[in-house]
Amino acid sequence: MRNYAPRHNRTTCFTDRGLPARTGVFALVLALASPLSPAQEFSSIGSGDMVLLRADSAWEDTVPETIHFRGQFEMQVGEWLLQADRATVTGTLEAPRTVVMKGNPARLRQTGADVPEATAVSAAADHIVYDFEQNRVALDGQARVTQGDSVLHSTHIEYDPATDRLHAIGGTGVRIDIRDPDD
Repeated sequence: MRNYAPRHNRTTCFTDRGLPARTGVFALVLALASPLSPAQEFSSIGSGDMVLLRADSAWEDTVPETIHFRGQFEMQVGEWLLQADRATVTGTLEAPRTVVMKGNPARLRQTGADVPEATAVSAAADHIVYDFEQNRVALDGQARVTQGDSVLHSTHIEYDPATDRLHAIGGTGVRIDIRDPDD
């Protein structure tokens, strides 16, 4: 088992290899706010895009292609920033299969100059699984998805980009807050 020792108390890995083209994960609140253009709905990650990983510490598991991160985990993939207290990445760092994040809360948000603030998407939950192979994101525990002034709250939220469907369930129900930006 290799241990990735922190450099200046942070572990950083860079790659310029791309991820699968279907990584536009959170076009999911299409039903919550104004419709997005097709270019905003699914952002592809090209072969020239950089993947940046940071954490206080990282170590390789005995299971092949599994790396654990602890402390201030950040993963920038194209226009998506993933943040958590702890994370496990399966697959290669250049082309991860899944990222499992836990935190208080774990977060995912759209960043970048090309992302208008009114349509930028962010999500938070106690536990987030980003499955690159299935192109699905699952949020569990106090899950919240925000786009502009609209917010969806639930215990569990899943998004399936193949059908453009958002599935939200919860023991306490589902709440959708849609605010008029003119108010």
